[in-house]
Parts: sequence; structure tokens; C-alpha cells
Amino acid sequence: MNYYTYAYLREDGTPYYVGKGKESRAHLQLNHKVKTPERNRVLYLKEELTEEEAYQHEKYMIAVLGRKNLGTGILRNLTDGGEGISGYNHTEETKKKMRRPNSAEHNRKVSEAIKEKWDKGEYNRETYRKRELGKKQNVETSIKKSNAMKEYYKTNKKVFTEEQKRQISQTLKEKYKNGYPPTTKGTKSWNNGKKEVRCIECPGEGWVLGGLPKNVVKGRSWWNNGQISKVSVECPGKDFIPGRMPLRPHNRG
Repeated sequence: MNYYTYAYLREDGTPYYVGKGKESRAHLQLNHKVKTPERNRVLYLKEELTEEEAYQHEKYMIAVLGRKNLGTGILRNLTDGGEGISGYNHTEETKKKMRRPNSAEHNRKVSEAIKEKWDKGEYNRETYRKRELGKKQNVETSIKKSNAMKEYYKTNKKVFTEEQKRQISQTLKEKYKNGYPPTTKGTKSWNNGKKEVRCIECPGEGWVLGGLPKNVVKGRSWWNNGQISKVSVECPGKDFIPGRMPLRPHNRG
């Protein structure tokens, strides 16, 4: 019961689009075929509806107000409403445009726009996680996706060349050598003032037991003089050497 129907109003107060949604759908431009107006020109028609009730009311309002592209009314909706895009037929000219591949210039602009959004933080893993949080796929969709992936990997198995295998092997060997075990069980954190690794034994000279604290920022590192530890870009003074002093064990009484 969290769906609603809404209308977009022209400046003169007449509706030009009717839709259904939930949460902030009415104010999002994404997937809308018409421009989203200012908030004071978004009118909520009915609220606290089930999804089916919202579909039915959307179809009713579109039928009453009519569609401009059919010459029956004032709305810019391209379908009769309800689930999916049933009722909408593309013109032959539109079909030709849809078949035509995008130009290199168009792809470049799209790529730049997406990169800009990533840089601003509009697209990132956390944003996507919050957007998808609570969504549930029906069982049929999940099974279809699973079967499609299985079929894809049956015919599209990645085959590595001997050179690629050698490079992967070398990379893994380097990681294991620098404290990258396949499991963290039985391992401890060690740091050299700039870097932190987890391994069972001390990885080498200059490393001390304990992880780097969260307040160590890029360009700064730990220094100690045998009595105290400091975080600094450069050596903070005489007798200081790179690295953090070992952490004292907790007294558990």
C-alpha cells in the first residue's frame, strides 16, 4: 500500500502527464519521457494504493484526460498506462532511428557525462547499494538470470594464454611474499609506518606489530624514538626512525 498516482502540471495548472510510482519516483527524471517539473507543479492524485490499484487509476486518468499524440486529449503520455508499454506503437521513422548505431561523438559525450557523475559521487557503490536496498526479485526473474549466466559461461569460457598464466602466477607470488595469505586465520597486522599487511610472522626489518590507525592520511607516516610514536610527513626530530612502536597488550586482569 505504498504506491501513488501523480500528475505533472503546466504553468496554467492543467495536467500534461499522469503516472504511478512510489517513494520519490514522481520527482525523478530517470525514464520519464517528459521533463520533470518543479516540485510545486507535481500533484499527487491518489496515495496509499497497491501496485495494481495504482496501475488501474493511472489508466483511468489517462483515458479521462486523453492523449495528445492520439488527438484525444491534453496529456503527453505515449501509452494508455498500466504495467509495461502496452498500447504504444513506434512509428517507422522512430524504428529506423532505434536501429541506427550511435555515433562516436554521441558515445564520447555519454562517456564524459557518466565520468563526471562518478567524480561528483552521484554514481558509486554506496549510492547503488542504497538504491537497490530492500528490492526483491521474483523467483522467476532470478531463475532466468541464473540460467542465462550459465549458458553464457558455457560458450564464453575465458582461455588464458601461457604468457597471461605466467603473469598471474608471478603477481600472486609477489602478493603472498608481501603478506597476502589466502586466509587471515592466525595472522596479525604489521606496519612499517606507511603500509599495513596481515601475516603470521614479521614480514621483515622495519615492521612492527599492529595496524595503522585510521587517522593516517596520504603522504603522512609513523615515526618513533623508542618512547613515543608520531604521525608526520617528515621526520619530526632527532632520534626518530620510521615506523610505529609495538602496541601494548591489553591487561585483562
